[in-house]
Parts: sequence; structure tokens; C-alpha cells
Amino acid sequence: MAVDSFALETPIVTTRWPYHGPEMDYLVDGANARIAGDSVVEFADAVVQLLLERDELDRLKAGCAAAAPRYSLEAMVENFAAGIRAALAMPRR
Repeated sequence: MAVDSFALETPIVTTRWPYHGPEMDYLVDGANARIAGDSVVEFADAVVQLLLERDELDRLKAGCAAAAPRYSLEAMVENFAAGIRAALAMPRR
């Protein structure tokens, strides 16, 4: 979902819930997402604040756009291929 939010330039608002999937690592609070404390009140406050502060929303949208190329299909394929090449280049015992 994080990658989709970058591609669509739509920041995610989420919480610090401890059981998020690995894409949570792509989200940076205040740069491309809003990450609130792990409570309904803190989540709601973060959403309301973001909706009321248009400049902040625009800044997070720009952060999503900047993050999108790092997580494109092409970038992920290249990273995977580079990992395979590096593994194959390792000395064998």
C-alpha cells in the first residue's frame, strides 16, 4: 500500500501499531506519510490536522512523488537482479 500511495501522490496516515507489514519501513513521518501514536484519538487528530493544513498535505504529496521512483517496478527488478549478480560473484568454498 505504501508504494501505491507514492505512485498516486496520496500520503498514508497510519499509527505506530507494532504489527505493520514490511512496507511500513518505506513510510517516513513528516516526509511522505503521517505516523500517529497507536490510538484512535491520535490517529483521528493526525487525519484532521492533515486535512486542515493544506501546506502540510502538499508537502507530503511532494514527498510521495519523490519516493515513487525508488520503489518503482523497474527499480525493484534492478535491485533484485543486482542481488542475484552479487550472490553469483561471491567466492565459493
